[in-house]
Amino acid sequence: GTPVACTGMIDLIVAGAGLSKCRGRCCMPIVQIHPVNLRCYNDSSGSVIIDTIDAIRPITLNWAGPNGYSSTSPTSIIQLKAGTYNVTVTDSNGTTATASVNVTQHAQLRDTMTGRNVSCYGASNGSVRITISGGRTPYSNYYWNYIGNSNFDSLNSLPTGTYAVTVSDSAGCTVSD
Repeated sequence: GTPVACTGMIDLIVAGAGLSKCRGRCCMPIVQIHPVNLRCYNDSSGSVIIDTIDAIRPITLNWAGPNGYSSTSPTSIIQLKAGTYNVTVTDSNGTTATASVNVTQHAQLRDTMTGRNVSCYGASNGSVRITISGGRTPYSNYYWNYIGNSNFDSLNSLPTGTYAVTVSDSAGCTVSD
C-alpha cells in the first residue's frame, strides 16, 4: 500500500492513561508522564517515567527543570529534587508537544523536645517529650539513647541526664534531637 502521511500534535497525558488517537491509518502518538514524588524532604529521590504509545520512532525528549536541570533521557529522569520539570517531545516526523510535571515533597519532618527537670539532686522524676510534625504519618520507631527502640513519644521518671531521640516517619525519613 501507499504510505499515509500523518500530521498532528502529540497528546501528552500527565500521570494518567490514554489511548492512541487514530484517523484512518494514522495514529497520533501519545506520551504518558508519571511523576514519582520525593520520599523525604529535600532529598533527590524523585523521578519522572515516560511511556510512549504509537510514537513514530525515534523520539527525542528534552527536559528542563529547577536549578538549570536538563536531560535528553529517552525514557525517564531520576534523582530529582522537588520542582517543575518541562519536557519537549519530538517524533521522527517533527511533531512536537510540550508538557510540565511537578515532582513534589512532603513537609519537612520536624521535632520539638520539651522536658521537666528533676525536683532535687538524686531524684528520678524528670521527663522528656518529643512532638513531631511534617513528613508522613504515622511516626514510629522512636529510638531513645536511654532505652533504645520504643513506641513512646515521651519518657517519665528519669534521673538527671542528657536524652536524645531519633524518630522515623512512615517513609523511613528521620529527625533527631
